[in-house]
Amino acid sequence: MNLVLVIILMGLTIGVIGLIVHDVQKIFAGNIEHGVISTLGSLLILWVLIELINTEISHLKGGKFYISVFIGVALVTVIRATMIATFKHEKPPLV
Repeated sequence: MNLVLVIILMGLTIGVIGLIVHDVQKIFAGNIEHGVISTLGSLLILWVLIELINTEISHLKGGKFYISVFIGVALVTVIRATMIATFKHEKPPLV
């Protein structure tokens, strides 16, 4: 099941890379503000996916389970939500 999880995470990573390309195209199309915000959010999602893939590969190789990775993922998620809410002039979500 861990191998299936790694394969699914790799598929999601490829999808997020496509999303980043789409967001960068928005920047060049003239929608700079929306494109930059979307690109930064997509880069944070890519960062989370890379961390999860590295953790799962380490686990498959017999490495220990580190809770700090999931704390980092949660922190990046909160940062992304706060950043997007700030740029959209909304109230940040309560965690």
